[in-house]
Amino acid sequence: MLILVYGNLRGLREAGRVFAVPAYLFIAAVGLMLAVGLARWAFGDLPHADVHAQGVVPLGTPGEGWLYGASLFMVLRAFANGGSSLTGLEAMSNGISVFREPQGRNARRTLVTMSCVLGVLVLGVSGLAHLTHAVPYTDGTPTVIAQEARLVFGSGVFGTAGLVFVQLATALILYTGANTPFTGFPYLASFVAEDRFLPRQLTRRGHRLAFSTGIITLAVVALALLLVTDANVDRLVALYAIGVFTAFTMAGAGLTVHHARRREPGRRWKIAVNATAAVVSALVVLIFAVTKFTEGAWLVVVVFPLGVWALIRINREYRAEAAEVESLPPAGQSDRPRRHRPVVCVLVDAVDPAVFHALRYAHELRPDEVRAVHIAVDAVRARRLVARWQAVGTTDVPLEVVDCPDRRLERALAELAVHETADGHTVLTLLIARRTYASTTSTPMEPAPS
Repeated sequence: MLILVYGNLRGLREAGRVFAVPAYLFIAAVGLMLAVGLARWAFGDLPHADVHAQGVVPLGTPGEGWLYGASLFMVLRAFANGGSSLTGLEAMSNGISVFREPQGRNARRTLVTMSCVLGVLVLGVSGLAHLTHAVPYTDGTPTVIAQEARLVFGSGVFGTAGLVFVQLATALILYTGANTPFTGFPYLASFVAEDRFLPRQLTRRGHRLAFSTGIITLAVVALALLLVTDANVDRLVALYAIGVFTAFTMAGAGLTVHHARRREPGRRWKIAVNATAAVVSALVVLIFAVTKFTEGAWLVVVVFPLGVWALIRINREYRAEAAEVESLPPAGQSDRPRRHRPVVCVLVDAVDPAVFHALRYAHELRPDEVRAVHIAVDAVRARRLVARWQAVGTTDVPLEVVDCPDRRLERALAELAVHETADGHTVLTLLIARRTYASTTSTPMEPAPS
């Protein structure tokens, strides 16, 4: 996880070059496995897996149940699991701005190419599993792809090398697959933040022109999910897929409404395509919510309404802020002072040169009143400080002592500010004197207020 975060903080171009290698390796490994498997099947030399081995998920008795032993619940679960394998392409729509010109055309070509590759890989693995009778195990190992690689390549030196190649490529693609949200989420979050449904900090770019705030936020949330779910793949896939297909449903429905409102050529087929996508995605969400409710989908079902409420609340705050700015007086009036009694309080904790420089700065502001205030958490020390202040005689500003027996300095300062500005005409400025030192030498620099 930390490696992914570091790679993305380095910039999208560098991250893309690093994470593209595992994708090419996986395509090559699975493509080689499919080619060899189809060749052996064509010559009648393709072996079959033992569907009755210990630990294999039972298939049921042919002729019993729905679809030869497969219950409706199992089919729905398989459909939901298969749907999660089709996700990831949506991240490309959020990163169109990183493509070379013409960005729209290049993004469409890339999307079509990746969709075709994904479709070939999914259908090829599924078809090869049917030909080899590879079935899943209850504990998840060996995986279906591992079984197919072992059956296709055999047990010799070539077979072992092919199996290792497929397994390594699969492990790498699974690891770097986690980079998809790091590529898409920061851009998506920045778009939503620009529409004032998320904090503005998500629109800021780092020194590598990456959305650093979005990347770090996603990393924190991802680490929290890993800890809460104990890194259980089944539970994480349920959370991931139901969230993705919920977004697909909203996007398809939104595009359907968009095209329905516009009078443009090809409007009917666009409405049909987007409406179909929305219905199918909604069906996947429903299936996930039912079949994987106890495996973690309940969390999305519960959190989703809360997230929508939070987005609406954030947008309401930003809209109120924008309305307040729009209601300000015209130019030349909104930035004029409305209060007529400025007061400056210098907070004093010790008698040192920084305090007197702060007092000098306070007088240069030309307020109506300059005061020196000490928040007393120790009565004995406060009396000594007052005596020391009077003995120095450097300033004619008396030192006031504000008692703070509960040692809650923040509350004491807040009460002081409220008391001073209670009349509605006083504006209060607090100065905190602090000594600063050069970073390359131990010689103290001239004290200055901060």
